[in-house]
Amino acid sequence: MISIALFPCRFTDAARIIGELSYTLCQPVYTDSMLLEEMSKKEGIPIKTLQEKLFSDDQLTHRRSMEKGILIDLLRQRCTGLLADSTNYIYYGFFSSLLESNDHLIQKILILSDEKSRIRRAIRQEKINKESARKLIKEYDQKAACWTQFLFNKSPYSPDLYDTVIRYEGQDLLDVIAYIFMLQEERVQHNKSDAAPFFT
Repeated sequence: MISIALFPCRFTDAARIIGELSYTLCQPVYTDSMLLEEMSKKEGIPIKTLQEKLFSDDQLTHRRSMEKGILIDLLRQRCTGLLADSTNYIYYGFFSSLLESNDHLIQKILILSDEKSRIRRAIRQEKINKESARKLIKEYDQKAACWTQFLFNKSPYSPDLYDTVIRYEGQDLLDVIAYIFMLQEERVQHNKSDAAPFFT
């Protein structure tokens, strides 16, 4: 199963947060790269080709749109398999958009920061100047938009696509991790109480 699914917004320290959650909760992380590698082996399609077909922001012809839809259906089937798996995963990546849970076992999370904070982190992490940082963020957000616009006709950072949206600006990273951990504990307890037998 998948307990936490985090949609990536670049330069919000999301990867570090996922790493800490994985360590704290003793749950392995599953990513888009892992799913693409599985699909590449199974379908005999190079990973680069899969990425181009899934994330192209060009105007899609009817044929290319159909091809993209078929690939997304294959990814969705694998995501359904992960939900049924006995291993409890944390998912990190764009494909978290394909995860559906009617029993509310998944906590779908988005971590957002304002542009200044993201640029500051990009400069620090990538050792680049401000303009290069802004360009990286713009390109990444366009890729994310291409994905969610195709699926939902919505921005990748639309709050209604997630259970929880966390604004990560100046607070301590550990506070963000602790908050997600608390949310997960509350969800687990809620699901336990829902599953408890009722006696009269």
